[in-house]
Amino acid sequence: MVKVIDDLVILGRAAPDSMRDGRHSLCSAGYSPTIGFVRLFPTYIDTPLHRWDEVTVRVEDESGDYRLQSHKLVYSNNPAKLNENISLNRILKRSEKIKFIESLPISSIDDLGTKDKTIGLIKPQIIGVDVVPRECEDGKQLTIFGSETIKTKSDYDFMPRLKYYCTPKCGQCPHNQQLLEHGAYEFMRKNKGNEQDVLENLRILDRNFDKWFLVGNMKHHPARFVVISVLRFKSSGSC
Repeated sequence: MVKVIDDLVILGRAAPDSMRDGRHSLCSAGYSPTIGFVRLFPTYIDTPLHRWDEVTVRVEDESGDYRLQSHKLVYSNNPAKLNENISLNRILKRSEKIKFIESLPISSIDDLGTKDKTIGLIKPQIIGVDVVPRECEDGKQLTIFGSETIKTKSDYDFMPRLKYYCTPKCGQCPHNQQLLEHGAYEFMRKNKGNEQDVLENLRILDRNFDKWFLVGNMKHHPARFVVISVLRFKSSGSC
């Protein structure tokens, strides 16, 4: 059965990951005032979803994912037709973005331990950031998209990590989570040799910016959470 979500605001997209059939999918996530937080899959590099787009999407009622906030796009196995199930309503203006993000419920990682709460918004107290080296798999075949090679998150030499407290009541604090924001990995791809600058580019430690983390758990590792997107706005009291 197909259902329609007609008020979904996209809040972020994660770096590409490999699927079993060789395709590369990006986790896209957002918030619908009607049904709450939404994880969309699969989406691709050219899927017309951008942060702060309000979109209408057609999804299948049965996603095959135990996480109830996950929704499978119609024609998921046919990227050429999948885009027909996404339509842009509008792009939020800056004032609307701030009002929207401030209206959303704030969670802790402890809050997100059940199958119907696997994605949420955190107002973090950031205590540290790092860009750590990682081992890449030798000989991995990368996918060509147009004239560019698609790199998955595991194809990069470095991994950004964020250390933070979510809420005083969370028994799992402090958290040390991988940042998977697609824009962060694009920055590292385009700035080879300067990957350490990625977190400065995101203004992670800039006190002149208010920040929120969109977080979600991993399908095959439900206790493991990652930061899908960093949402930030210059503070009203900043110059």
